[in-house]
Order: sequence, then structure tokens, then C-alpha cells
Amino acid sequence: MKRRALMVGVLLALGACAGAERAGTFRTTETQLLAMRQAASLQCSTPPECDRAWSRTRRYVEARSSTRITRASADLIETAQPYLAGEVYLWASRTASGDGGAVIRLKAMCRGMYDSNGGPGWQYDACARKILDMENGFQSYENPPR
Repeated sequence: MKRRALMVGVLLALGACAGAERAGTFRTTETQLLAMRQAASLQCSTPPECDRAWSRTRRYVEARSSTRITRASADLIETAQPYLAGEVYLWASRTASGDGGAVIRLKAMCRGMYDSNGGPGWQYDACARKILDMENGFQSYENPPR
């Protein structure tokens, strides 16, 4: 009986350690996602430059989203939410700045990434990797080496 109680205690302690490690990894990944989301934007200074950047943004979204574009206008590109968990869908916005330029932002989202309490869902790790790759790739796609 004592052996059984000891085993239960050890298992509970290991579970608590794994839970704390998982929470730390989640916080670290969320920080990376926030930083990459903020970096997944670009500024353009003239209407022709902004039109070219917006056109490239649309091509980027079409090529990388798991779903088709459902809405596209001069200031918004939105793809449909996927039916399958672990699939990424994209949203891009174009916001005019006061000087005739604009800021273009890309946001990647993934079905099944979060649970109902806002914690990591069962697809969190796979989704986070895909989103980090897409948002990181946006900068290099929009600003190719010259």
C-alpha cells in the first residue's frame, strides 16, 4: 500500500513538473508569436509603391493560406476559416498613413491552436511553427534582396 501511495506521489510530482514546463514553453512561444506578428508588417510611402506591395501581399496570401480568399478589397484580404484543425488561414490589412503611404499587416491564424480557456490547444505546437514561418516569410517576400 505504501509503495502504491509513493508511486502516485511520484507521478503527481512528475505531472506538475511537466505542466510547469509546458506553461513556460507556451509563454515563450506566445512572446515569439507576438514579436513576429508585429514584424509582419511593412510601410510604403507612395500610392504606386503601396499598390505594388498590396498586390504582392495578395499573392503571398493566395500561395500560403490553406483556404481561399473570401474577401478582398483595397484595404482588406481575408481567407476562409478552415474546417480542419491545424490549418492556417490569413488576414491582411492596409491602413493609410497621413503622408500618402500605408502600413500593410499580415496576421496568420490556425484552427485548433487554442483551447476554450485561451491556453494551448491540441494543435498548438504545429500551428505556432506554421504561423512563425508564414509571418517571418512575409518580410522577406515583401522586401527581397536587391
